[in-house]
Amino acid sequence: MILHPKVLIISPEEARAGAIEAKLLALDCETTFAPDVLSAMAALKTQDVDVVLLDDNPREFFTADAVRILKCLKPSAFLPVICLFAAPAPPERRAAVLDAGADDFLSGDLEPLELQARVRKLLGHARLHQDFLQSRTQLENALSRESQLLRQLRNDNRQLKERSVTDGLTSLYNHRYLMEWLKTEFKITRRYGHPLSFVMVDLDHFKQANDVHGHPFGDYILKEIAVIAKTAARDSDLVARYGGEEFAVVLPRSDRAMARAFADRLGAAVRARTFEHGAHSAQITASIGLATYPLDAEITAPEILVYLADQALLQAKNSGRDRIVAWHEMDLEQRVKIRQQLTGAELAADLSSDPLPLLPGESEGAC
Repeated sequence: MILHPKVLIISPEEARAGAIEAKLLALDCETTFAPDVLSAMAALKTQDVDVVLLDDNPREFFTADAVRILKCLKPSAFLPVICLFAAPAPPERRAAVLDAGADDFLSGDLEPLELQARVRKLLGHARLHQDFLQSRTQLENALSRESQLLRQLRNDNRQLKERSVTDGLTSLYNHRYLMEWLKTEFKITRRYGHPLSFVMVDLDHFKQANDVHGHPFGDYILKEIAVIAKTAARDSDLVARYGGEEFAVVLPRSDRAMARAFADRLGAAVRARTFEHGAHSAQITASIGLATYPLDAEITAPEILVYLADQALLQAKNSGRDRIVAWHEMDLEQRVKIRQQLTGAELAADLSSDPLPLLPGESEGAC
């Protein structure tokens, strides 16, 4: 029970209020008086009250209405109200005050022991309500902290995932994520028969620019190339940093013509750009290699798609740089040698006696 409870006695008769107070002495409580409901409202707004004893006063309000008013003053708290009737009240009046929200009532002569017992019971309820509110507040605070920690954890996990799949310098996807994504896209392409192109990009004479202008300028070029590549690509394409000054782009649902168009856009954008950073300035070109599945018949796996695009890139570098070379455009004899490396010695022997089958779109004199 609450120690030294504060009891508000609402009674128009001072003598009756004093008599009620005398019967509460055993509770060791602090009492205060209000002659009417309006005065009680003012007291409740300025004081902490643990229980209200409302003496019946038909001259002011109906007792049930007075109960409703008192209960509305502290909707978030539990304010026990006991209605006191000087004479035995009929059942309908007792029922009316209970329906209005009164917690208890007494009528007729007030027996001190009964009055004290009823007040103690309601003070116990008030204590339980306070404990409940305190526990709820503590729980809400704990849930708020847990929710904040969960949001922070999710944010940390998202950032960690982003760091694990992106290149720290260019913010493009890294090589590991590129290969994982390519494998998934290759399965989709093989299942539904859509073309899939892979583009390898290498910056020409990048090491020379790095040596002349310094590594910060080289890093600036790489970051700008990443922006250029993202701008040239579609939303459905994946642009990644393959390693060093090499970039890779996966083009889903893109045939040879579409891959060539992308490579032309990218190469032209790099060629037209003058890279300026601080006091340094340079122009860079790019060599680009392409391969397309399933039009390039040698491709049976995503790793082979990457390998053939890389071989086309190597051909672009060896033939003078700043060029675009597609795998199917390479010399047939050179492709045979590369295919031998892919298929092994047994197939290489077969190829030496049986020419490589013509690829889609090729004619007898194409090579």
